[in-house]
Amino acid sequence: MSFDTIRQSLESYVNANWAGVPMAYDNVPFTPPSNGAAWVRMTIQEAGREIHEIGAVSADTVGLVSFQIFTPKDSGTAAARQIADQLATLLDIKNISGVKTQVLRLRKAGFREDYEQHNADVPFEFNAIV
Repeated sequence: MSFDTIRQSLESYVNANWAGVPMAYDNVPFTPPSNGAAWVRMTIQEAGREIHEIGAVSADTVGLVSFQIFTPKDSGTAAARQIADQLATLLDIKNISGVKTQVLRLRKAGFREDYEQHNADVPFEFNAIV
């Protein structure tokens, strides 16, 4: 599976199943909500490829599905954690067209303009026989 096929699989799955706050995708035009409401940005970060030669030769692609969660500044952390819970329900321990996800990890990233930012990462791997 190519890098772009992995991207298509993950973005299509999230787009078809996400019913939460507005979601931005990499290099796709997006305007954050004008009322300062919460929103999320999804990014797919490949971390590398490895070749394994036990039995059949296979190639593992590993990476992260990363989400930047933006919630209004000075509004507490409940909304960000609820969005992270929704993302975890959507992506924890799934097999999406052969892309296997692990569990979501959440961390606070600080403030950006009028938003507080939390980052949520879901490690993934894809194994292909070559």
